[in-house]
Amino acid sequence: MPCIRRKSIQKSDLLNQTTDLNHEIEQKVLAGEFHLPVLPVIATQVINMAADPNADLEELSKLVHQDQSLAGHVLRISNSALYARDTPIRTLNEAINLLGFTAIREMATVISIKNQVFQHRDFTHEIKVIWKHALLSGFYAKEIAGMIGKDTEIPFICGLLHTVGKPILFQLLIDLGGAAIFEGGNEMIPINLVERYHTFVGKQAAEKWNLPGEVSACCEFFKERWEAVEHRQTVAIIILSSRLAKWCQFTDRNLKTNIEHDSVLKELELTPDQLTDLFELKESMMESIKALN
Repeated sequence: MPCIRRKSIQKSDLLNQTTDLNHEIEQKVLAGEFHLPVLPVIATQVINMAADPNADLEELSKLVHQDQSLAGHVLRISNSALYARDTPIRTLNEAINLLGFTAIREMATVISIKNQVFQHRDFTHEIKVIWKHALLSGFYAKEIAGMIGKDTEIPFICGLLHTVGKPILFQLLIDLGGAAIFEGGNEMIPINLVERYHTFVGKQAAEKWNLPGEVSACCEFFKERWEAVEHRQTVAIIILSSRLAKWCQFTDRNLKTNIEHDSVLKELELTPDQLTDLFELKESMMESIKALN
């Protein structure tokens, strides 16, 4: 599709093209005619380690060593402010031995997902906002899970991937020529379609990638947690972590008030003091995601 510059077309023509594009996207999503990114085998294995009680550091080390790009990123992040050490970490083996299984697995998961799913040549601002939200949600999900005595690894992955349908839908928009239509401004991007269908698309992705069932449930029931039959507690964790992430990103007093009165707090049996602790993590959360971007 040729590049259409906004200055050269009438507003009515732009509206017509946008409406047609909206319809085409909707039809393709409902028919399942959209491209799902293929996660590298190593990435899938690293993610699934979170659900494997027998996984160990040696196995993880072997996987990371097989992917030079992944290994390089892990070494870079190991020397970032996130892990602030007096002495630089010089080798991958040193990083793995010093930081341990959980930290390395989280790093490898974040790097793999970002490189494969959250990289687009267009709509870079939108994708950056979604990725920042995903990181914050993952970190907050870990904290919430820990507070209620639940394992933290699966919630972390669920937080990262609960809106993975959004970048996939933006890629569909790009494939259909949407980036050309919206060149020069973003106000007419069909955000409503991305918001409406990202849960459906995210569920399809999680299932295709053979990820733990909790990930699929968090994608599918993110907007309707009361409909979740399985993994309902994890879904509730992700809903709260996502709302806290949004508050971190936009620092809206109304967002904070809404969280304080959200029924999900009662479902998770979180106390007011625990919620205060979560709010107070904002600065450290923001510092953590800087190191991973």
